[in-house]
Amino acid sequence: MRSLSLVSVFTRRKLLELYFHLNRVLASILTWRDPYKSQKLISTRVLLHAPFGGKEGRLGAWRALVEAQKTGKVRSIGVSNYGIHHLNELEEYINSGVGGQISVGQYEIHPWCPREDIVDWLKRRNIVVEAYSPLVQATRMQEPVLQSLVKKHNKTPAQILIRWSLQKSRIIENTQVFDFELSEEDMQSLKTGVDAPVCWDPARDSRL
Repeated sequence: MRSLSLVSVFTRRKLLELYFHLNRVLASILTWRDPYKSQKLISTRVLLHAPFGGKEGRLGAWRALVEAQKTGKVRSIGVSNYGIHHLNELEEYINSGVGGQISVGQYEIHPWCPREDIVDWLKRRNIVVEAYSPLVQATRMQEPVLQSLVKKHNKTPAQILIRWSLQKSRIIENTQVFDFELSEEDMQSLKTGVDAPVCWDPARDSRL
């Protein structure tokens, strides 16, 4: 196997509910070890997994990430599964003087959960949108709109969905999706009008 230069390696970690407190986040980060057993700096991205902990916990967790970033322990910080109201809350906190920059927002995104409001919020601030569950956990593979595109392009349902994500600029690459392109008509047909996540959706959980 060809060795990789460490400057090309980007690791990512996510902080769970247990750590949503300033001191607990800092303590957790201090225990992390370089998985490549090198003293060289790894470009590590840390995301807050979901808007846990109430307002105080969420903002304390963000402040801890900012402090860790200032010390060089992490290079990039962001959020996952934050709703618009959580994002607005965090933006206000950042602008109050705490600082930090949301580098990425990670969400379940696919034709049946496009999250256009959140994507628009992030893009207007030049924040990278990162999608998970682009294949909808294989729960929509027999949808008529998807099957029609499968026949049209002679591709699998998974390849159509990956291509959709690629053309939405939400994934960088995947195999066997570069030899065809979905037309504007195809892309419009995948505007399903449905907004149904297949995963638990903290962004809309009224308890958070």
